[in-house]
Amino acid sequence: SITAVDQVPGLRLWPASGFGFLKAIYDPVAGAALDAAMGTVVDMLVVAPNKDFPSEFTIGSQSGDGFFGVAVKDVAGQNLILNDGLAHCATEKIGMLVLPELCATEDFEATICGALSSGDSDDGWPAMVVGGSRHMADGDRRVNRLSVVYRSPRRRRTVHHDQAVDEVETIHHDKVARFILGPPEVPTPQGPALNTAGEENIHRSNTIRIHAGAQWSMIPLICADFLDRDVVQAVATLHPRLVIVSAMSQKTSGFVLSADTVIAACQSTVAIANGPAQWTAPEGTAESSDVAVFVLPLEDPADGTVRIRIRPAPDAEAPYRVR
Repeated sequence: SITAVDQVPGLRLWPASGFGFLKAIYDPVAGAALDAAMGTVVDMLVVAPNKDFPSEFTIGSQSGDGFFGVAVKDVAGQNLILNDGLAHCATEKIGMLVLPELCATEDFEATICGALSSGDSDDGWPAMVVGGSRHMADGDRRVNRLSVVYRSPRRRRTVHHDQAVDEVETIHHDKVARFILGPPEVPTPQGPALNTAGEENIHRSNTIRIHAGAQWSMIPLICADFLDRDVVQAVATLHPRLVIVSAMSQKTSGFVLSADTVIAACQSTVAIANGPAQWTAPEGTAESSDVAVFVLPLEDPADGTVRIRIRPAPDAEAPYRVR
């Protein structure tokens, strides 16, 4: 089966030990949906739904084993922002909507699927959404899950109204890399020890997926994934045309270094959607962060890196849009 090409002896994408714990999925079904969604250029809207971390997010649980359950406080307001972003894409005919890490609510995926399956024509907008991510339970596993939703090239008719609607393809990516909030080690009476209390307490995936089309290919990742050496090396080996990263980070310089590695290997275009727009510094002041970073395969790195930083006025309200 072509979907198991990395499992066929002699046709593996790399030796089993080549990238440590990682497994690659070569997904031509997602690739066909990607091809149908994309035109000849990348047309993307990045929406930063949130202004700052301490006032707009909550952490469900914190213990010696780490933290879990980061979520936006105003679920209804966040859902309105998503709908506003979807409507803006429809009005402006923007093909791709991308959102940052941990900005999704429980309703996001259903809302996106509903929006992308509606419409009376084959040229609906947006054609695809990389819908942020959220902490959630999957059976007895706790994951940080990203949803990628495509408006499928297939059509179907509703039973009751004989109306043609778009089908959708939904593909998930669960976070792979280890993330620690704060220093990697903390002092103890016995000496330095791992900062387990600062670790994101999730069941980490060991899978990355290349959405492998005939014209386009893409790998979606979550934040720290694109700072992990094995992940970055694997992405560079798989040669995607696009790398989309949903991030939640005060600093983005590490992402740019990873992008440089991938671009040097295969001339990818890398886009990072980051949020929130502001973080609280140790002294208690608000500091702005990049809400979007685009790293392009241009000869001069200075021309190839575009950083978008928003410095909101005290009374300014999210969402912040970048096209």
